[in-house]
Amino acid sequence: MFWLFSSDLSLYIFSFLQLKDIYTLYLLSHDIHRFLRQHEATIYHQLAVSHHFITAGTSLEDAVLAEQTRGTSGWLDGTETWKELCRRWIVMDHNWAGRGSVQEGGYLTFEGDVRLFQIDESERTILAVTEISFKKVLTVRAVEDGRLLWSLADVYGLDYSDGFILLFRNNSGIEIWRRASDVNRLVKDGVPVTTPLGKPSPLAATPSQLEKARPLILGSGTDYNLRGRYVPHGFLPSFSGAPFRDSCFKYPILAAIDREAPHVVQLYNVAEGVFLRAVDLDALAKGCSLSRQQQWSSGDALLLDIDISGDYLCATFHAGVLVTTLYDEEDSTQPSSRLRTTGTGEVVTSSVLFDEDFGPFEARQIAHRLEKGATPNRKESEGAKLFSGDASLASVSGIDALERYAAVSPAEKDSNPESLPLVRAGHWRTSGFISAKFSPDGRHIVAGTVFGLLLLFSDFARIFRGLSTVPENIQRLDVGEPLRDIIWETDNRRIAFRTEPGDMFIADLDPQHHSNLDVASGSRMRLEDALFHRLRDFSSLYGMAFGNMHMRKTGFWFVWDVAKLHEDIRERAKSQGQYITYGSDGKNPQIGSGKVITVCFIEFTNNVIDKVV
Repeated sequence: MFWLFSSDLSLYIFSFLQLKDIYTLYLLSHDIHRFLRQHEATIYHQLAVSHHFITAGTSLEDAVLAEQTRGTSGWLDGTETWKELCRRWIVMDHNWAGRGSVQEGGYLTFEGDVRLFQIDESERTILAVTEISFKKVLTVRAVEDGRLLWSLADVYGLDYSDGFILLFRNNSGIEIWRRASDVNRLVKDGVPVTTPLGKPSPLAATPSQLEKARPLILGSGTDYNLRGRYVPHGFLPSFSGAPFRDSCFKYPILAAIDREAPHVVQLYNVAEGVFLRAVDLDALAKGCSLSRQQQWSSGDALLLDIDISGDYLCATFHAGVLVTTLYDEEDSTQPSSRLRTTGTGEVVTSSVLFDEDFGPFEARQIAHRLEKGATPNRKESEGAKLFSGDASLASVSGIDALERYAAVSPAEKDSNPESLPLVRAGHWRTSGFISAKFSPDGRHIVAGTVFGLLLLFSDFARIFRGLSTVPENIQRLDVGEPLRDIIWETDNRRIAFRTEPGDMFIADLDPQHHSNLDVASGSRMRLEDALFHRLRDFSSLYGMAFGNMHMRKTGFWFVWDVAKLHEDIRERAKSQGQYITYGSDGKNPQIGSGKVITVCFIEFTNNVIDKVV
């Protein structure tokens, strides 16, 4: 039957098949095998598009270059065929799902305990605040070997986005610095550069910043390695003279809250150094009913977190999550203006997203519950391979590193009384939110509560368009423990969250994304379909969690004790009767005594050892 069709028609039919089906076809006959080999470039290019590995029209060279530019561990380096690109994607997906192997480890080059960090994907650097003898220092180190590239003293906090960093120091304000290589490139290309910002900009650099900037901004054509270096760009003073209460930075927008006005968000364009607008959260929230029995009051107005996307501002209060459009209603030049009219013509500029019909314990009763899945046969694991150098690293089986969990439906919980959460006495009406974060594409919001509820608002802008209501939009998951931190993966598909005892989880909200050829990315995010894993080797450490987290396409980064990691891996291998293989020198890597609190990671691309150690 196959040979009745022309080659073009056969190739068109193959474009509707999945990779596993193509693999099966190779085994059917010598003729089909020969046909597939003759047309491999075309077939695997089609598969790369249909499985969402690339977008239509992307060349192989551009696909590899894009990942190199993003700094995602060089996982596509050396890819010369479409077949190899598809193979690497499938391997990474299997590793994320716990069906392959992963690399776990941490850097040994930091001289003190790491408190906070950010990743510069483009320059492949780690920006970290470390503490040495009660002094906090910003260091910038290379991802591949941890070597020091640049440092700055007296920094106790930082934020990063697209080549700009915010530094929090002892000067009652926010310092804004910019990647030196970007400034130098623009100067050499003859492009006007605003760095450092001058008066009358509200973000004008201070005299001391101007002094520091002069020797670093190159106008003479001097050529040396600027990787990891930053130059002063501007400064946002605190009106109250005290450190800012909260801030959020997603290039080019900086949202900051001064202690003098704890419910007013000031918005700035950092690149241009201009003030955009002030958002009075109290004024927006006064007309919003937080529940059918309760109005906004000072007790409910405890502001805990803010986040921004390209169109929206999100403010997390203990009692609710307030979402409002980022720009003024009159500003028709901004993209958000097209989202604010419902089908009835009503203008909607803000909304409170929260479970208005239920208290927190009632909501837990009707939520899906996160429960441990079936225990795999871990006798099939390959033990562990331990390496050390500039980084301590272990290669372990996915079934050892990732413990599977599932979202159990309310109906299943009812049939299993032991899985029902405890309903405490009293009638709580406060939702207990602690954090809410936009997805990278700005379409979805994930929020967490102190009562252990993870809430997903999928495609929440439908509420602003009048196409959905909050009760119709909300999805609930009972995690069982208070939620501490929530982050999104840079490609919008996965989230990671940490509970108060210190357990860290990764949730793939769209596990069928690459195998479903008909559904666009992120359009069917449902908690009951998500794939959950707990990081077995990075959980419940000393009853606390360290620092912040960062997740990208190829891995998950966080602050942890790498010495404890190695100890736990050795103990697990010993208990399972598995072998431990040491690095190329065959020696047991010695990390040192005591805690080693550093930037740690779990990577899913199988080529991290060459890149890090």
